[in-house]
Order: sequence, then C-alpha cells, then structure tokens
Amino acid sequence: YGHLNRQTIAEECHFNLQVPTRTTTTTNTPTIRLEAKSFAITTFTNVSKELVMNKIKEEFGIENIQYICIGEEISELNHQRHLHIQIIFKEKIDRRKPFLDDITQTHCNYQVTQNDCAWNEYIKKGGNCIEFNEFKSTKTRGGETYWPPQTPSSSSSHMASSISDNPTTITINHPTTTTITTTTTTT
Repeated sequence: YGHLNRQTIAEECHFNLQVPTRTTTTTNTPTIRLEAKSFAITTFTNVSKELVMNKIKEEFGIENIQYICIGEEISELNHQRHLHIQIIFKEKIDRRKPFLDDITQTHCNYQVTQNDCAWNEYIKKGGNCIEFNEFKSTKTRGGETYWPPQTPSSSSSHMASSISDNPTTITINHPTTTTITTTTTTT
C-alpha cells in the first residue's frame, strides 16, 4: 500500500470513515457488542492522541495490547479534526460498551479490522501519528504476513481471502431497531 495515497487506500479497502450520527438519551442509547482481536476506529474529537492512547492502555492494560496506532487528521470537507485508531489485542476481546465514547465525547465509529495492513498504512500516511509497540499484521499465512496484490483489479477478490481465520462478531441492539449481527469467517 506504500505506493497508494490515503484516498485510494480508503476506497479500495472500503473503509467506513464516517462517525455515526445519532442523538443519545438514556432510553434511546444503543448497546454495542465488540468481539474481535483488531479494531479500526474513527472519531471526530478535539481530544489529543496522547490522551486517547492513555485511555486505551488504562482500559485494557498494556499486557493485553499487541499494538496501537493513533493518527490525527483535519477533514478536507468540513475542516474538523478527527482521529483514526488501530488497536490490535493479543487475544480476542468481548465488550458490550463503546469504550472510547466517554473520553472523546463523541460517538466513535467502531469497525472490526478486515485488512489491518491497509488500515495501518492509511493512518500512517497522514504523518501525524503515535504508536505503542511495533505493528505486526494479524493476517499471516505460513508464518509470513499476507500482503494484498498491488493491482486494483484483484483487490476485491483479495479482500475476501484476507479475512481473518478467526470469526468476528459485532452485535448492535437499539430499542427502535432490530438486532444486527455480523459474523465473518473464511472458507
């Protein structure tokens, strides 16, 4: 992905960079279930990268975290500051609450990372990022990191084959909507 710009990486990998828009009340607050080893999070906030990094370490303990990368960006469209966050845990976590919304004072966009190499490259392309530990992809085949091909025509077929061997689930419960459960497995 080193030869691609940020926009191309985001488009080819279908990154959802939007922050959820919803009003929150005590009776209308959705519950969320985050069950995976690797997350891609986006939040529009004025809270510093360092404060968010410390919150993640405090929330999960550094002994449970394999890697964190937090990049800061100013949106070209609305000139709002936002953070892109990559968290890779040593083991799969199962959380039933959005763990960064309190510190960022926004509703973060939590996604299970489908292509951690591309997400990592996307965050670092902005140049304004901090890291904890060294990045090591969770997508390996035969002991080697499985990198996608560099031809745009084969990127969509690669996306399906690069999904983790471990199933991942996100469940969202909301009083006014039905339950949405997404489970991804490889064949």
